[in-house]
Amino acid sequence: MSRTLVITDLDGSFWGSALRCHPSTLAAVGELRLAGIPLLVATGRREASTKRGLEDNGLSLPAVLLNGALGVDLPTDTRFHAHPFTSEAARRVVESLAGVGLSPVIYTDDGLVHCESGVTTHPDHVAGFGDDHRAGPASTTARRASILSFSMLGMERERLEPAVAALDGAAADVLLYEDRLYRAWSVHIQPPAITKWDGIKAYLSYADLQPDRIVAIGDAVNDLEMLANADLSIGVAGGQAEVLDVVDLVIPDPDDGGWRTVLDHL
Repeated sequence: MSRTLVITDLDGSFWGSALRCHPSTLAAVGELRLAGIPLLVATGRREASTKRGLEDNGLSLPAVLLNGALGVDLPTDTRFHAHPFTSEAARRVVESLAGVGLSPVIYTDDGLVHCESGVTTHPDHVAGFGDDHRAGPASTTARRASILSFSMLGMERERLEPAVAALDGAAADVLLYEDRLYRAWSVHIQPPAITKWDGIKAYLSYADLQPDRIVAIGDAVNDLEMLANADLSIGVAGGQAEVLDVVDLVIPDPDDGGWRTVLDHL
């Protein structure tokens, strides 16, 4: 049995802006499977959009979702990890953002996506919610639902920066980063001290894996914790400077088939 685990971010790492994997990337995934090397996804995406994106590329993989707040073995539809906000912390996030004129997308434990009219996020983001979308005041959702994460995607940085200050001291971690998918800026708001690495540890326990070597691929600040804990950390050309400054090596852009070169380092 393989003693290596490969973990990959999706947007900007595994696939490009069209959410399509390069043919050489898909071939590399096939080679990993034949070699018995497990592949785990670790993404900021929610369950439905991750599952749909993978299926569009002919794949089904276990996934750490919402930057570590949720873990689902997509091939078996088995949840192996969940870490929601406390109800008080969720309410405080919503109220603090409303105080600076921001309204987030809210991801709840039942897989639904909630937002109110005038939500602070890119229209394409909302268009992708499909049947999972529930409309209603953010304050009502915060009182009644178990919340895993908040986001505001594809906006001007100046529009999102007040979120960082507004949530200073709140029971939440705020990630403001340059979003390669929207070619703008995005914010993810997580339960405190929860990162992709927490979901990865939960997956190791669930899958009964004790790898001698973990190889992780990412391009943005929400990948930093998992990259720091990997035995081999791999960044992606065009990724954020904070990532490129600390990784062991950098591969080409996914649209150029860069992910395929990961196999050269296993």
